[in-house]
Amino acid sequence: MRVAFFEVKDWERAYLTERLPHDTTHFEAGTLSIQALAIRDIDALSVFIHSHVTPEVLEGLFRPEIC
Repeated sequence: MRVAFFEVKDWERAYLTERLPHDTTHFEAGTLSIQALAIRDIDALSVFIHSHVTPEVLEGLFRPEIC
């Protein structure tokens, strides 16, 4: 599985990398934004409780020309 994680701290990256050894992961310390969605070809997007997942960000997932 290809997973992109946003708003990840260093210790979370280490924890997730260790526990997902067979998955392709991408980590971003920054917040989820339209610009950050240049990452394509993922199966799952992981955000956290305070992430601002706006309609524009969601639309950007499905319309690459927005990014």
